[in-house]
Amino acid sequence: MIKVLCQRLAVVAVAVFALGSCTPANYDHLEPRFDIEGFFNGELHAYGIVRSRGGELMRRFKVNLLGTWEEGVGTLDEQFLYDDGERAQRVWTFVKDGDGNFSGTANDTLSTAILRVSGPELTLNYNILLDVGDSSYEVRFDDWIYAIDNDRVINVSEISKFGLTLGEVILVMERGHQPLTFD
Repeated sequence: MIKVLCQRLAVVAVAVFALGSCTPANYDHLEPRFDIEGFFNGELHAYGIVRSRGGELMRRFKVNLLGTWEEGVGTLDEQFLYDDGERAQRVWTFVKDGDGNFSGTANDTLSTAILRVSGPELTLNYNILLDVGDSSYEVRFDDWIYAIDNDRVINVSEISKFGLTLGEVILVMERGHQPLTFD
């Protein structure tokens, strides 16, 4: 019994060590380094999907974004158009602190997002009130945004509640391309 318990504890210790090594700092040596003020400045366009936890396609969407910066404070206006015709808007405000780090809030966030850059990776997490039909639910978004080059990123967002994954959002953002519409 003790031997089995020790084996299980050893497996847990190895798993904790392995997961602990998956920190964003592992990407510091990779280029291009994610430039928050540079990328989220000017016109951007994105397109993506929402998938259920089982991988089922739930929605497709496109986003026109406009980013502006003044004295370390950025505004990112996101205009969403979903494949069913629904429109939505999220306006982020990003603030740069004295150490060069950023925090962000938006019109629908319930918490402040702390933005962390490690090489080409930007991570942030926040809670929002998500409207589903006639109901609203508080959910957590964990975003991983990866710079492909200076003009393109891939964003993978996990949506969860009480630690359980509900679904994910996958999107591609590009700088300076034509506004997107569903035709």
